[in-house]
Amino acid sequence: MLQGLTTVVDAAPSARAFQRTSLLVVVRPCLDGRAKGRLRALRGRGVRAVADFDDLLFDGNAAEFPRVQNGELELAAAERLIAQYRDGLQEFDAFTVSTTTLADRLRELIPDPLVLHVPNGVSPFWVDQGRKLYRSWQPGDPKVIRYFAGSPSHDEDFKVVTGALGRFLRARPDVALEIVGPVALDGSDLPEERVGHLDAVPFWELPRFLASSWVTIAPLADTAFAACKSANKFLESAAFGAPCVATPNEDMLRHVGGGLMTAGGEAEWGQALEALCDDARRMELSTRGMDYVDAHGTSLETARAFAEGMEEWGWTDSIR
Repeated sequence: MLQGLTTVVDAAPSARAFQRTSLLVVVRPCLDGRAKGRLRALRGRGVRAVADFDDLLFDGNAAEFPRVQNGELELAAAERLIAQYRDGLQEFDAFTVSTTTLADRLRELIPDPLVLHVPNGVSPFWVDQGRKLYRSWQPGDPKVIRYFAGSPSHDEDFKVVTGALGRFLRARPDVALEIVGPVALDGSDLPEERVGHLDAVPFWELPRFLASSWVTIAPLADTAFAACKSANKFLESAAFGAPCVATPNEDMLRHVGGGLMTAGGEAEWGQALEALCDDARRMELSTRGMDYVDAHGTSLETARAFAEGMEEWGWTDSIR
């Protein structure tokens, strides 16, 4: 589908890496002067340059930036970083984004941009390997709700659901909560004896935790940054049969037909978790989610969307 594709993982690759390049996709570009110069030189010899974003990094209120909210970054530093991302947008011919909300934000900043929505998807190889190695949750297994935080930027997201989780866990002594990854906990709302906390796990180990989860959760804070997030957490969970309850942003809502459950407030979070205590309901969502990911949620669909977009733009010479 994408013939001749080469992946280079390097913040500052040598010029030799681009000798045969016709299309360059830069992930999350935050350009300094040297990078701008190299990009302009490449475009000058006919290379098309595409910027890819899967988060709102180039716009928005710096106070809502997750690294500011968790204390990792000072507000002024975040404002400079966002400005640097935004300043680099003019160096690209087109953009690919993981959500339609991100596409809308780009169109507000750039007149008539070429913007392509390329939805995230999970690797079919990763899914196939994980399913062969790990049995998915079955009635009678321990009921563990898991929250996965792959980076130290989800403290505010998790706070959205702590009150509802605390009440649910106290009402359901057969259910435990396990947090995987760097989240700062305010334990006042949660029964400490029923909450486990693990370090983040490598991506290739993630299927073991997803498959054994009774339910996973994907809460999001009410910020512009969270509104642009993709439904990765649902896709990863559903691939291994774990129903996911999530805050309903635009990308999450695209997947409700695939078994995703949404909760917009504390009462709804409690109702969704209670509904999953019905094993038949839980297992129906499990099967629906796996089937949905296989049909609509893999990286094959991502590649197809990219290829179709290149064809629509008349750029097929760059990917064949």
